[in-house]
Amino acid sequence: MRSGLVAVLDLGRTSLRVVALTQEGEVVLEHRASSPVRPGPPFPHLDVEAALEELLEGLRLTAREGQVECVVPVAHGAAVALLAGGELVLPVMDYEAPIASLPRSEAEWHETLSPPLPGGLNLASQLDHIEREHPAELGRAEHALPLPQLLVLPLLLLLLLQAELQPELPPAPGGRVVQLFRAQLRLVVVRVPRGE
Repeated sequence: MRSGLVAVLDLGRTSLRVVALTQEGEVVLEHRASSPVRPGPPFPHLDVEAALEELLEGLRLTAREGQVECVVPVAHGAAVALLAGGELVLPVMDYEAPIASLPRSEAEWHETLSPPLPGGLNLASQLDHIEREHPAELGRAEHALPLPQLLVLPLLLLLLLQAELQPELPPAPGGRVVQLFRAQLRLVVVRVPRGE
C-alpha cells in the first residue's frame, strides 16, 4: 500500500473526477462521473448529493490504493451554497443559469478585477438574483459556502475519521450522504482527545 497520496478533486459543472497521484506526480487512479444539472424549480441547480456520493466513491477507491496525505479541490468559484441549520436553504444554482447579469461599470472592473460575465458566472449576479427572486430564503441563510468548500469539508471530515477509527472508508451509503456527513461531524465535535 502506498503512502503520501494526493487526491485531486476536480469539481466541474457537468462532470467531476478524483485523481490520486503519488508525490512524484504519477497517476495511480482516476475516477470520473457525471455531475448532473437539474432543471429546477426554483432555478437550474447542481445535484450536490450526487456529486458528494461520486466524490466519496472516488476517495474510497483512492483509499484502497494507499494513504491520502493531501486533498486538493479544484473548481470554478462561482457557485455558492446558502445554509441554515446545516441544510441547504436553496439548491446550489447552476452558475451557467440564464439569469440577468449585474450591470458593471468600467470603474467596478478596476475595483474588483472581476470581468462582467454572462448569466451566473459572477457570484454577485447569482446573489442578486436570489435576493430579488427568493428574499425569504436568503434572509434565513446563516452561512454562505463556495461550492468547493461545501463538497470538500464533509469529505475531509470523513478522511479524519478514517484515520482515527478504521483502516478503510465505510461502505457506500444507501442515499442520504448529507446525513452521513452530519452524523460524522457530530462525532468529531464531541470527540474527547485521547489521554483526557
